[in-house]
Amino acid sequence: MKNLTTLLIVLVFVVGCQQTGPPMLTDADIADIATRRDIIVTMVKTADFSPAADVYDPNCIVLPPGMDATKGIEATTNSMSLSPPAVDFSITNNTIEGNGTYAFATGTYKFSFMVNDSTQMDDIGKYIEVWKKQEDGTWRLYQDIWNSSVSMN
Repeated sequence: MKNLTTLLIVLVFVVGCQQTGPPMLTDADIADIATRRDIIVTMVKTADFSPAADVYDPNCIVLPPGMDATKGIEATTNSMSLSPPAVDFSITNNTIEGNGTYAFATGTYKFSFMVNDSTQMDDIGKYIEVWKKQEDGTWRLYQDIWNSSVSMN
């Protein structure tokens, strides 16, 4: 009986001392992020950046190629509005992982745009995103960086 009591005490101690981490991403989390990424695609295709507050965290940091970093939704929206008019834009997510607070995603993009309203340019590239879960349970893009895979030569 004494051995059984000792075993139970040790078992309770071991189980009670195990650390639990933040919850993992759920299917609903991944779906919410995908929905917001679709909003980004629509914003770029239509050059209408008014839904940016539905996508970006208020304290977002965005690191576009060839430009200074932007901080906050207004600066990010202003920066996005400087992009050339899109002919087409698509995003392919390759990975997403994280916990109940942050999600990390990588992927590729294709961006076709007009230069001087007469010449179409095609760009392909890659990105890394950090998404942050908000107090209301939705996800917002917290940090974003992308760059072209097209050689400048």
